[in-house]
Amino acid sequence: MEKSTKAGFNLHSIYVKILTLIIISVIAFFVLNIAYIIPRAKATIQKVNENNMQDLATLCSEIVEQEIAAKGLEGVDYEVLKPIFEGRGLNGIDSSSIYVVDQDGIFLYHKKEDKIGTEVFNEDVKNILAQIPTGSYVPSGIIHYVDENGVAKYSSYQVIESAGWVTVCVANESEIMAEINQIRNLGILLSCIVGVVVLIIGITAAKGITGPIKIITNVIGSVSRLDFSSSDELEVIEHKKDETGTMARAVGEMEESLRNIVERIANTSVDLEGHALRLKDITAEIDSANADNSATSEELAASMQETSATTDVISERTVVIKENADAIADEVRVGADNAKETRKKASAVYDETVAAKEKTERMYEEINAQGQEALEKSKAVEKVNSLAAAIQDIASQTNLLALNASIEAARAGEAGKGFAVVATEIGGLATQSSDTVAGIMEIVSEVQNSVDLMNECLTRTLGYIEKDVANDYDSFLKMADNYKLDAENFSDVLGDISEKIGELQESTTAISISVDEISKTVGEAAEAVTTVAEKATDVAMLSDGVVKVVGETEENSNELRDIKDSFTI
Repeated sequence: MEKSTKAGFNLHSIYVKILTLIIISVIAFFVLNIAYIIPRAKATIQKVNENNMQDLATLCSEIVEQEIAAKGLEGVDYEVLKPIFEGRGLNGIDSSSIYVVDQDGIFLYHKKEDKIGTEVFNEDVKNILAQIPTGSYVPSGIIHYVDENGVAKYSSYQVIESAGWVTVCVANESEIMAEINQIRNLGILLSCIVGVVVLIIGITAAKGITGPIKIITNVIGSVSRLDFSSSDELEVIEHKKDETGTMARAVGEMEESLRNIVERIANTSVDLEGHALRLKDITAEIDSANADNSATSEELAASMQETSATTDVISERTVVIKENADAIADEVRVGADNAKETRKKASAVYDETVAAKEKTERMYEEINAQGQEALEKSKAVEKVNSLAAAIQDIASQTNLLALNASIEAARAGEAGKGFAVVATEIGGLATQSSDTVAGIMEIVSEVQNSVDLMNECLTRTLGYIEKDVANDYDSFLKMADNYKLDAENFSDVLGDISEKIGELQESTTAISISVDEISKTVGEAAEAVTTVAEKATDVAMLSDGVVKVVGETEENSNELRDIKDSFTI
């Protein structure tokens, strides 16, 4: 049953309840302020003023007692008291003043000089003066009275016991109460202002609380009327961080979920309608196909027989292929064994070539080192040439000395004969030494030629080993490496061929098994074809039931579409 929501003032709404609570709170605050706070403040201020007046009266009486003690009763008069009390009073209260009366009630001091010597008007003060002689008086206190001019007065008194005098502090009650009345009026004004401010804040807060709730309520009402259209106001509330924001987000999610459900119902309705039409077409095709099943079944039976004969032929040829594959596999295994042996020999040749090259390199290094050492030692022959040349020079000098000695001996005459013989011998030895050195130099020259020839031969030999022999070894080593790689590749290829032949054997075996299974399956298929022909009749009968179900599906689809149209998105 649909319920309509009416906009208007509802006494039971949250807004009215919050507003009522705020008004009650404001009234309670105002009443509390007027009935309790302001009177308490008034009494407190009044008490403070009374205490101040009493303190002032007591102070003044003490001053008078000091003057009496100093000057005596006769010495204290208006002239003495005027400098002391003139202008004295309560701060901020212009009407306050001090006066002093003696035991007879005559003014000894008053701010108005015309009062001096006259009798006091205050009956309360007169009563106190009357009680002093009897001792039944109260030494200090507060007095409220109306003076001779009809002005209400506040006063405090203090009895000067040593003289029986009374000191009185007096002020107009209106001025005393002016501050209290001002505080009262200010309190009332502030109460009104606070009440208005609180009321405004309360109304604003109430609207801030109830406004979003009202929007959420309207959205929920729209949902209850199947209206799922989006609301801009709800989207604004969803961004709030308080409880209303949480409620708005929950309602928004609910609305979105319901909108998705409606859209899914619409899509499902369309899909059902499409499926119903497709089922109708498929059913028609099934009916048409069933009509052709019988003829197709007969053709399949004939094909099954031909297939059975073909599988027999394939089975026989598969056996022949398997036998040929076995023979090839045997030959490939023999070739693979030979390839492995060749691979081993190639590796051995390669290893021997590497070893021979390394040995030749070591021999080359040894011969080169020994040849260099021999060449260094052959340089000693050059030293022999140097020594022979030195000996030749010594022999020439010796021969020259011998000649000089012969000349000197001839000059000496008979006395130099012995020296001449020695000089001749020395000259002969020098000549013989020179001849010997010449022979040595010829031999050294031949030895030097032989050393140079040996050096040239050693250089050519080492160059041949370094260039030709080393290059030949490198070429042979490269050939051995290629031979090794070829043997490895040949072995790998034969291995792959052997593996493929094995796979071929497995495949032919599998084909043979599969052909047998196909033959068996063909027989079973022939029986199945007969069964298919029988089932075709059953399918035709079931097609009528499918057509009926399709009709019901169309009706359901139309009903879902009607339900979807009742929603507003």
